[in-house]
Amino acid sequence: MVVLSQKNTCAAQVSRLSSRKSRMPWLVALCASLWLSIAVGCAPEGNISLKVIPTSGQSFSDASRMEFVVSGDGLEKSPQTFSFDFSNSNGEVPGFAIDPKANNPFFSMQASLFNDAGKLVAFGRSQLPFVSRSVDRGLLVSRVQAFGWLTILSSGLQSSSPRKLVGHQIVPLPDGKMLIVGGTVEMRGNRGAYDISQSSFLLQRLMLYNPQTGLVEFSNAALANPRAFHTATVLPSGKVIIAGGLGFINNKLSVLNSVEVYDPDSDTLRSGNGLKKVRAFHTATLIGDSEIVMVGGIAAPMDPTKRTLPVGQQVLEVEDYVVGESAETSKVTGALRYPVTADGCGPFPAPDKNTEVDGRLWHQTSRLDNNVLLVTGGIRVDDSGNRELPAHAILLKRSGTCWKPEKVETGVTARYEHKATTVELGGLRWAVVTGGRDLDNRVFSTVEVWGSDGRPVPSPGQLAKARYGHASVALPNQKLLILGGIGDNLNAQPQGEVFSLVQGTGGIKLEPVSVASVEGLNFQEAAGRYLPQAAISSSDPRVVILGGASRTNVSDPNDAKEKIFTFSGLTSAELFTPMPSESDSGTK
Repeated sequence: MVVLSQKNTCAAQVSRLSSRKSRMPWLVALCASLWLSIAVGCAPEGNISLKVIPTSGQSFSDASRMEFVVSGDGLEKSPQTFSFDFSNSNGEVPGFAIDPKANNPFFSMQASLFNDAGKLVAFGRSQLPFVSRSVDRGLLVSRVQAFGWLTILSSGLQSSSPRKLVGHQIVPLPDGKMLIVGGTVEMRGNRGAYDISQSSFLLQRLMLYNPQTGLVEFSNAALANPRAFHTATVLPSGKVIIAGGLGFINNKLSVLNSVEVYDPDSDTLRSGNGLKKVRAFHTATLIGDSEIVMVGGIAAPMDPTKRTLPVGQQVLEVEDYVVGESAETSKVTGALRYPVTADGCGPFPAPDKNTEVDGRLWHQTSRLDNNVLLVTGGIRVDDSGNRELPAHAILLKRSGTCWKPEKVETGVTARYEHKATTVELGGLRWAVVTGGRDLDNRVFSTVEVWGSDGRPVPSPGQLAKARYGHASVALPNQKLLILGGIGDNLNAQPQGEVFSLVQGTGGIKLEPVSVASVEGLNFQEAAGRYLPQAAISSSDPRVVILGGASRTNVSDPNDAKEKIFTFSGLTSAELFTPMPSESDSGTK
């Protein structure tokens, strides 16, 4: 172990208490001792006590040097940098004096670990406020472009969710925490039709992941209407709008139209005005600061044991949910913008194979600009209650107060349980559509890229692993992470992929990272994850992957078109650390 202890000069001296060679087995075992402890005294202004902790399940036996940077408005001098070579017996660390005049005192900590060849092997960064004159915190360091367990920073042990979860939502809050909303411990179904057998399976209390502690803990806030397969949309103000989903009314599984609003400042929930239409498995797209566009979804629960689904259950209306502001409560109001016949927007025609208008579930909606939304894939139900996949995309274009649909057939793959991720490159917004499956359970590696003009880009590339029910996250530095889902062997996919987004002729292409790196992107969860939720904290560069499902058993009812699977939620949570930029990592 390496300890940095206080000196009288408000600095610290590094002393190596054990050789690097003797430390390796201990690192791999990850026992209770912490790998690196730093105590920097700054009396009388204050002091910082810092523990550098490896992500649970990872070791850094190949690391030979660490660069450490402390910066921020709360320091009298910023940034402060030191480099520690593990082959030396000691080294100097500068003192960090707190600036008593800082209006918003905070500091950022950053550690970069390099091997003998100078290659970055691990990285950690975190931002902390000065809540008192003495700060005692941990900094989590993990291998770049590798998965590791969520880690309790006070002990270095694995952290997990208090509840199994699938059908939940996870969104980043402005303070760096992650909010986990709703979900169920178990569901059953297949081919896009899922149900929940009892209300006790639903998560009522919200949960919070705190990157400064590594813990996932229950919030003080509890949903008035517990739900799954809903939407949770974070506004620039930090408030989160929770809408629709599957829930229970009078002990009966139902589709909800209720809306609840989470306030992170008070850690409380309040009820908002409900949606005009009940809907679950829908999408919610934020436009500007306060407008959320709800698209599609179902209007009645689905029985997965039945060959057909309820006719006409798709929600055809596009609904603008406008979050108003008032001095007392910041009142939430709902506004149905389409169809509105008085505004010349309607009537909304019935769904038909030959029209651009149809309702969908398991679709994706991407904002190309504030007046153009792209709806890709999804399932709709025909007049006999049979599932079908529309072989076209929809461009929703705003005209005045109306959203008018435009049919797009070129370059479209009919699919559902795919992902569409919006990225920005070259000053434009692009929608990257990946994976999915069809109704015969053919799994796709197909990728589509749509430009801000609402047209597909030719030959953007494809996934190395076909998958559906996966997650897709836009990483810094024009990268895209694909993880989890079900593969073409109909088992959960335990391997992730990272792509570089490169602008070329006519649009952007997806270029996979090196084969060696791709092969190294294996989940710690051996069975993989179906329908995982993933997001990046606003104060930590890592992707948090929480929940998702594993398939537990199979039944084969006489009237079912195919086997019905039971999916059990997972409590384990993982972290993925993207490769930082050269300026972030300190590489030259």
